Amino acid sequence: EATVIGMRAEHDLAVIQPKFEVRQGRKVKVPYLVTRDASVTLEVRRGGKVVEQVKRARAAANARTGRNTITWNGKIKGKTPKAAKYTLVLKATAADGQTASDTATVRVTKPPRRRRR
Repeated sequence: EATVIGMRAEHDLAVIQPKFEVRQGRKVKVPYLVTRDASVTLEVRRGGKVVEQVKRARAAANARTGRNTITWNGKIKGKTPKAAKYTLVLKATAADGQTASDTATVRVTKPPRRRRR
């Protein structure tokens, strides 16, 4: 389980798994904890630039208190991303406007080469 560090208890957020490695085009499921219901977004960044954003805004409070998961489909603007290291920034906003964020990293790798026979 995660340890929540440096945030006030009334709006805590913590990514449970801070590092991922996936092949190009594969989904990334990011597990996280929140201490109160919140709206959540996940930014995918490369070199500090936001290259994709995942929103869970269908309901007023789309992340319930406790353990949740948000999924990045592994695509950037509908295309397979370059093999590289990306930073995932998870942001939560409670109904009263309080916010919290946490980060994780994902290393996107190329699929293995097929051997010719």
